[in-house]
Order: sequence, then C-alpha cells, then structure tokens
Amino acid sequence: MRSFVLTQTYDATARQVMDAMVHPDLNTFLAARIPDLKERVELSRNASGDQLDRRTRCTPNPDRIPEVARGVVKPEMVGWVEDAHFDFSRNVVKVAITPNGFRDVFRFEGSIHVTPQAAGCVRRVEASLEIKMFVVGRFVEDYLVEEIRRNMEAEGEALRAFLPRVSGQA
Repeated sequence: MRSFVLTQTYDATARQVMDAMVHPDLNTFLAARIPDLKERVELSRNASGDQLDRRTRCTPNPDRIPEVARGVVKPEMVGWVEDAHFDFSRNVVKVAITPNGFRDVFRFEGSIHVTPQAAGCVRRVEASLEIKMFVVGRFVEDYLVEEIRRNMEAEGEALRAFLPRVSGQA
C-alpha cells in the first residue's frame, strides 16, 4: 500500500473552496484543464443539511496508458467512478475511487481537509492506494501514485483558477 499527502494553499475562505469543489460547473472546467482527463461527469448528488454525497464518472485520455501496458489495459478499463462525501460543518471530504477495470485488485481512498488560515486556507489531501497483484503490485502502485499526485496537483491549480468564478472575485 502506498500513501501520499498533497498540500495546497488558497487565497479564499475554507467555505469558498468547499463550495467551489461542489459547484456544478467545476467538472467541465477540470476536464478542460487537467491534461490526463478527457471527461468528468456528475452521476448523482444528494444533499442533506451540511452533508453532500456526489458520484462522478471520470474518463482519462486513452493516450495516457503506458505503451508497455496497452496490450493488457484497454481504454475502457482505466476510467473510474469517484464517490465523495462532503461534510461542510467540518470542511472535510472523504473520497473512494472504483475503477472500471481491475476492481478486485485496486483500492483507493482518501480525505481532503480544508483548514482556515489567517489569510486564506489550506487544502490537504491524504490518500492511500493498494494494488493487490503478485510481483508487479508495488511497481503499479508507484506509477499510479505519481500519476494521481500529478493530476491532483493539476486539479488544485484548476480549482484556484475556478475560485474567482464562484467567490465573487471574477
């Protein structure tokens, strides 16, 4: 199992960042700005009080499959569904990813904590990935953790660009 942490700071309140993360226009915005992402589509959204559950289908660009893996890994296998539970009272998001393929060997879960600071806020992602494949699992984990980290950094930068649209700064 591999774990990682990613920390980003924003010149916005924690609530503004949380609101931006669930804004209906964010998925299209992200898909246009994250190079590895072809499409991001919200499948469902259920809100109750300070809680929101959202399900999102993500489709990566098929050319991101490493050439060495293209004989085994087909484009339709590398998409995923993201299940996210937002707790606005605590500024916390719990995330689990279910891949289209390899469901029996793949496990990804994480959390996002948005913490107010004197100026702005910090968005801290803590996640773990486990690939249950004899011999090659650790190598696949290493590769995927770096891909996920790179894409989450791009997501954070896209969120930064998106914030003025929803926080009255545009």
